[in-house]
Amino acid sequence: MGGGKKPAEKAATSSSDIGALLDSRLAWLVMAVTVVLLGVHLRHASLIHLNPDEALNYQLAHQTTLYKAYLENNTNAHPPLLIVLLHFWMKLGTAEWFLRLIPISAYCGMIWFAWRWGALALNREAGFTLAMLLAFTPPIFNLATEIRHYMPVFCFALASLYYFERAVEEASSKWMVISAAMLALAILSDYSAVWFTAGFGVYTLPRVWRAGQRNTRLAWVGGQAGAVLLYLVLYATHISKLRDAGISKEAREGWLGAMYCAQGCDAASFLSRHTAGLYSYAFGSPWEGLVGAMLAMAGIGFLFERYPKGRPLIAGSAAAFLSCMAAAGGGLYPYGGTRHSLPLFLWIAACAAAVAGVVGKGRLPLLLAGIAVIIPVWRVAALPETQVLPVAEQRREFAVDAVRYLRGKVSPKGIVFLDLQSILLLLFYHCPDVYPNPTRGHFWDYNLDGLHVVMAPEWSLDPTPFVNELKVLKQTYHLEKGAEVWVFDGGWGSPISRMLNVQYSGTVLPELAEFGEHFAVFRVPN
Repeated sequence: MGGGKKPAEKAATSSSDIGALLDSRLAWLVMAVTVVLLGVHLRHASLIHLNPDEALNYQLAHQTTLYKAYLENNTNAHPPLLIVLLHFWMKLGTAEWFLRLIPISAYCGMIWFAWRWGALALNREAGFTLAMLLAFTPPIFNLATEIRHYMPVFCFALASLYYFERAVEEASSKWMVISAAMLALAILSDYSAVWFTAGFGVYTLPRVWRAGQRNTRLAWVGGQAGAVLLYLVLYATHISKLRDAGISKEAREGWLGAMYCAQGCDAASFLSRHTAGLYSYAFGSPWEGLVGAMLAMAGIGFLFERYPKGRPLIAGSAAAFLSCMAAAGGGLYPYGGTRHSLPLFLWIAACAAAVAGVVGKGRLPLLLAGIAVIIPVWRVAALPETQVLPVAEQRREFAVDAVRYLRGKVSPKGIVFLDLQSILLLLFYHCPDVYPNPTRGHFWDYNLDGLHVVMAPEWSLDPTPFVNELKVLKQTYHLEKGAEVWVFDGGWGSPISRMLNVQYSGTVLPELAEFGEHFAVFRVPN
């Protein structure tokens, strides 16, 4: 009797059926992963305190009018979109988790648009892999809950790519206009989008010209012209004023100094070393960065040979990298293992995903199983970011308890002395609804709900500047011996109390209270 299928044929049919079923449900799988990650990040966002950079963005946006918020943002090194969004969003609530809905929503949008663009530009397997790569890349995963500018950049950049694909496929000027609008929003989110904009222009030019639709071409030209005009406006109103600003000098000479190619440095050596640093930072460790680089190189080969749209994508990736590296080599931009270069990872991830698009095509169950194994191993093996506080040290109660302790100790005659990063945290956790209006001289002098607060003109005080500024404080305010001066210290780095004990051994700080590893309150000894 020959009516039945052989076992091998049955197995092949079964595997094909499973693959077809999974393929038809892939969008739902992306949505399911996104919903799970939404829950994970919302929980994390509700448990941790704001870091000083988040608190800074809150204070920039926390103004009586939108125009004032815009003017305050011009003192910072980012375009205005996030501050504008925050200005309106905080009118609905100021809980940490609520404020962080902006970056978390952008993170979820990034995953979805990565999947949709990858599926259209490459194939469904590559699109799914790209979405998972971006979702679980360690620094992107960590930035998803931070009130910063980077998640909106990724979301709007990928949205612009997705709507561009739809515009070309459907010969639609409407989708091309929407793509241009998304590109403009990416530009307004962060200045690191300039490298994406360069790559986007090179990637899309041959695609739109081959499409042959006049209205689509005109819409694309209008979008590119609009992007150039937007950068000219931003340069005239903001970027040109940052060059000689204090924040630019502090970045170059301070926390980002190692990421700049200083005058006289060997540019070729700098770029080679820092490109390796970018891969290590993005993928989580040096050896994972090496694997990622190998995947990206293999993906470039596959894009060249196997994908109809692959060569424009290679050209766009090259344009993004080369433009950024040219600026970095000239000492104009920080480059390497820093979030400021992270938007370049979008192109790296797209190239790496092309490998999965070829190897996994027709083998979707195997691809999904591989991703399910690789991602947990990848996350566990990734090294902690040096720029991020350990999760155990980000507990919200540390900030809340430190402010409560301070408020209970300081008398009406007392003065609270602190640095800039500390006052940003004090403002948020002591009086988030108050619009502070300090008297500005050498020190910034605040009256915060009856609390007399004096801020030194330093982002973070080390022992020697602290002692020097304290002397100036006593002279400025004519403080007698025994005057009540308290220090509230919080934010990045070790508390000043511990550094004082090291530099001035034997120092006794009255009524010292520490809250975790990064908050401390004490009274200045007399």
